[in-house]
Amino acid sequence: MNSGRIASIVICLVMVMTMMVMGGCKNSSSKESSLTESQKWALATSAIPKKANDMKLDVPGGAADVKDLQEMLRSDWEIQDHKTALDAIKFLREQGHREEFNLVLKEISQSNQNEFNQLVSSYANQPEIQKQLQLVYKHKDTVGKKSIIAWDYCRLVYVAECAGRAGYLTEDEAWQEIMAAAKVIQATFTSWEEMGNNYLLGREFWAGSSEPTVLVASKFLLSDQKSPWVKLAWNQPLEETGKDQS
Repeated sequence: MNSGRIASIVICLVMVMTMMVMGGCKNSSSKESSLTESQKWALATSAIPKKANDMKLDVPGGAADVKDLQEMLRSDWEIQDHKTALDAIKFLREQGHREEFNLVLKEISQSNQNEFNQLVSSYANQPEIQKQLQLVYKHKDTVGKKSIIAWDYCRLVYVAECAGRAGYLTEDEAWQEIMAAAKVIQATFTSWEEMGNNYLLGREFWAGSSEPTVLVASKFLLSDQKSPWVKLAWNQPLEETGKDQS
């Protein structure tokens, strides 16, 4: 094979690869631009876990690799098919960690300072529970009926996104869950900051401590000009299907 023919083949291969890359970029860009303002807002409610995991913020499922998402859903959520995906979403919607949080809040709210101190002392051999009690007590006068709804519902959106991209939910099923949860979040809180702080409270209640990567993600989302929380108004009208009326 002469050098001229080799050069021609190389040029053709380069052109084909370039077209494939450009096509992939175009498809990704098209996917993002096809989202309505309601859908963009809804996806922004799951921005903390996506940012903390280096995922794209403005694409369902963060544009993560499907196999990676399937492994994450299996290991973190015990999700491996359609049924288990719906079960996990139902748990977050109907119970979540706020069920336990609310029980602690109710007991603490009925206790005076002395009774609370005795309660904490009774768990001297269980420091994790002591931390939970002290955390809830610290926020008991400000959290009210909002409980830790953001922690449960923002994760619901995240799980629905990931389950949709992983193939466990249809696109319509995923969006129905995402938009319904987004409406609850918007109706419960008054700003991205309040939602974010409630998410962090819930995570600390669950984990027993703060996570640096999560705190960094929250700070970025509240201040960076590229953040959807900065670009999107909190009071964006939402349609349950994700379709804006115009």
